[in-house]
Formats: sequence, structure tokens, C-alpha cells
Amino acid sequence: MTVSSPRWATNRTGDRRVTKFATLLRNFLNPLHAVSLTSFRAVSVRGHRGFVSATLRGGGDKAVETMKGELRSLSLIAAVLGAAACGGRSKAARDEPDASSLPDAGNTGLSCDLPATPCGGDLVGTWNVVSCPLELTGALDPFQANLGCRYAETISGRLEVSGSWTADASGLFWDRTVTKGTHDFWLPASCMDTFLATDCESISRLVMSLGYATAECADEPTEGGCICAGTFDQRGGLATISSSPFQMGRYYATGSRLSLDIEEFGTLYDYCVTGDALIVTLPVASKVGEVVGSIVLQRQ
Repeated sequence: MTVSSPRWATNRTGDRRVTKFATLLRNFLNPLHAVSLTSFRAVSVRGHRGFVSATLRGGGDKAVETMKGELRSLSLIAAVLGAAACGGRSKAARDEPDASSLPDAGNTGLSCDLPATPCGGDLVGTWNVVSCPLELTGALDPFQANLGCRYAETISGRLEVSGSWTADASGLFWDRTVTKGTHDFWLPASCMDTFLATDCESISRLVMSLGYATAECADEPTEGGCICAGTFDQRGGLATISSSPFQMGRYYATGSRLSLDIEEFGTLYDYCVTGDALIVTLPVASKVGEVVGSIVLQRQ
């Protein structure tokens, strides 16, 4: 099955030039076409027919999140179509390492104080996470939860990662990590400037969309706003808290920078392979704050 470019991919002058986004769409949907995301950049999609609600150029964070959500959906469609075309599971699913053959990860003897200087290296293999605590600090972005504010302040936060992470030579990864933790934070009164929330109890339900397993908010009597206590219990995502963490996808390693899922629009990490150790840090803050500390993994 070959999927042609949609009609909105050509401009009004009829010069049949296909936008980079249309090329990406065609590559996703054609299971016999080599998937290549290396040419994908932040481009403006013009003349759409309701597929994308906002362009990346000038669209801000909301547009990027919209685009990433659409591309995740396309990844799922591509996997289903690929499985059907091959008469069974897709190649990625067939080649996935058997989880039953993997040992339980835990404290494997490596130090949590290994230098975190990015250096790159060979990622191919299965890596077991060492139990090293991480600190969650800095500002949250409640706007991503449809609240009426762009800033919330962390009081205290802690994460701990367990499990394993696998990369193969073809550029696919499987994330069997589990990220658990707690997070206490303050939401200013301006966060309730939305028709979706009128008090701290209703805000609790909205902030869970940032990736919390549970969240409870109560009135802050002194400064106003809400004091919230959240917990995390996330499968996949390798310490990046998200409402839709990646458990399988493509990885891109360039120098000492690692991107998971969609090049430049995926989750970014700095990494260094030294001996049998993989040290990973998050250079960019997530929606729930900045992760401080190194994720240490040992080659299986």
C-alpha cells in the first residue's frame, strides 16, 4: 500500500512541491517506504484541511505539543499498517527483546556520583538502571494543563528510576523504566483564571494531565492560590514526566545529545558511555520542573 501526498501539500500555483511535513506523513503511512526524519525541521504547514490546528512557526508551545501528539498518532497508525502488510506483527515488534529474559534492574554496584560530563558513545545494548535519587526543582508550566497561569513553584520534589532501557543498531529503543516520586508545589491564584477550575479541588484534576499519578490541592491561606501534593508512577519516559511517555520508538544520537522519538521534537538528553556505564542527564526542564542529577545505567 502506497499513500500519496494529500492535496493540501501542494501550493495554489499547482507546482506540486511537497512540504517536508507531507513527506513525513507519507513516510509514516507507507510501511514499505524507509522512514527518515532527518530532514524534518520546524516548518509552517499552510493550506491544511483541519489536520493540524496550528502551525509550528509562531504557534508557540501549544503548536509544538499539537504536532507531537499528531505524530505519535501517526506512529501508531504506521505500526498497525506495517503489521497488516507483513501479515502479522511489525518488524519492530518482532525484534523487540523478550522482557522475560531481562534481569531485574536495581543497584548494580555503579556509583551514583559518576561524572556527568557529556561524551557520547555507543548506546547499542540493554542498560539496567542504578537506583540513584533525582531532585525535581524549579518552575512548572501549569498552562499546559489548561490553567490560567504560566508559572508555579516547586516546594520539594524527588524522583527515582528503575528498570531497563534497550537500544538496537537499527535506531529503535525500548523503554522499560519506571519513574516514581513525589512533588509538592504552589500554584498562584491566577491559575484559577479559567472556566475549567473554580477552586483548588477542581485544579487537582487538571494538574494530573501533566503526568501525575495522583494530585491533591488545598487552599494556601497566607499567599493565596493552592498548595498541591502530587505523586508519579510512570512506565517509560526515562525520568521525563509526561502524560504520554514513550515506551518504544526511534532514537537519534548526535555527538553527546540523545533524542528519543522525533528528532528535535522528542525528549532530549545529554549522555556519556564510559566502560559499562551510561550516564544520562536532562538538559531541558519538563512541564513539571527541572530534573537535577544523573540517571546511571549499567550495560547488561
